[in-house]
Amino acid sequence: MTAPIEYTAQLRIPACGPMFDGHFPDYPVLPGARLLDLVITAIDAGCDDGSAAGSGSGSGSGSGSGANANANAGVADTDARTGAFLQVHVAKFLSPVAPGAVLRLAWRVQAGGRISFECHDGTRRVASGTLSRDATQHDAPAREPQR
Repeated sequence: MTAPIEYTAQLRIPACGPMFDGHFPDYPVLPGARLLDLVITAIDAGCDDGSAAGSGSGSGSGSGSGANANANAGVADTDARTGAFLQVHVAKFLSPVAPGAVLRLAWRVQAGGRISFECHDGTRRVASGTLSRDATQHDAPAREPQR
């Protein structure tokens, strides 16, 4: 059985910006939903071999594709290469992320295509979770406006 490849990326959080507005005035922290957006964007960008869609395999625990994500990147909810929809199984926000932080994101594609990730600020783990791609899920059809 082959071990999953570990991928890594660096997430650079800006020192200021609208993402910190009102969250919180005296002690700004990156909102968890924004951090999750950055994680998704980095995973999409970093798995250029298709393994984010569950089709890749690898051996060893060395670093796979590297990626840099910047906090101004767009929100990713689908994988443009596969059309698969992102499903969040678990997301834990364990410690606040301050403006100007440089985070290390590591993720592995597990058997069955699930993606486990951890995000660290130095030695402090700030987030972890499990994601997957599901090509069978579709958005609900748009409803006609009522007159």
